[in-house]
Amino acid sequence: ETVIYAESEPDAAAGTRDLNPGKAAAPPTKAAPQLRIEVVGPKSMGAGQSYNVEIRVTNLGRAPAQKLALEVGLPDGLEHEVARNLAQKVGDLPPGGMHRALLRLKAQKTGKAIVRIDLERDAEVVATSSATIDIAEKAVASERILLLDCCCPPPPCCGY
Repeated sequence: ETVIYAESEPDAAAGTRDLNPGKAAAPPTKAAPQLRIEVVGPKSMGAGQSYNVEIRVTNLGRAPAQKLALEVGLPDGLEHEVARNLAQKVGDLPPGGMHRALLRLKAQKTGKAIVRIDLERDAEVVATSSATIDIAEKAVASERILLLDCCCPPPPCCGY
């Protein structure tokens, strides 16, 4: 599989939410987990077609991340055979460990579809992000690209 990294767009909906507004974020300690969320899938889909979208959670830190779970919310326009709101237990993620979740989504109607992704620990959201997929009337080539790449908390090297 070839993954092509998409450049950031100024109007992109991808990002993270500050869960403590008004407070300066403390730099992660050396022994803290540092979680990275990547969403890989087609940037465009054709209505009526099914596509795979992969969510990858990686622990870049030096300590394990424990009791993690993914929550994915699908907008109008995208469908999963199970539900619109999906949950998957990640469990514990050791330093350097990765968890992959594969979603088989079907494009239902044209327009921009924003997939919401929450990463939770003990039922508390520790990171939230989103990825935008364009849905066209006709089938499109399913080139897989990196739709979203964020670190939570961001490492000092990223300049956030």
